[in-house]
Amino acid sequence: MLAAAIGLEMVALTLFLTAGNVVVLAAARVLQGIATGAATTTLSATLVDLEPPHARGRAGAVTSVSP
Repeated sequence: MLAAAIGLEMVALTLFLTAGNVVVLAAARVLQGIATGAATTTLSATLVDLEPPHARGRAGAVTSVSP
């Protein structure tokens, strides 16, 4: 999922780079939002999965303040 989000970010950045009108710019922004949301949730879930047993709650705190 993270690889797909990064790929979608690359597509969005390419659209930003080549945008010649507002429609392409808006499409790039929508794609960037979808990709960023997918990457953020995937990374948050990864932090929770990798949380050490002696530090319960640390992943929740990190994912709450990091955005």
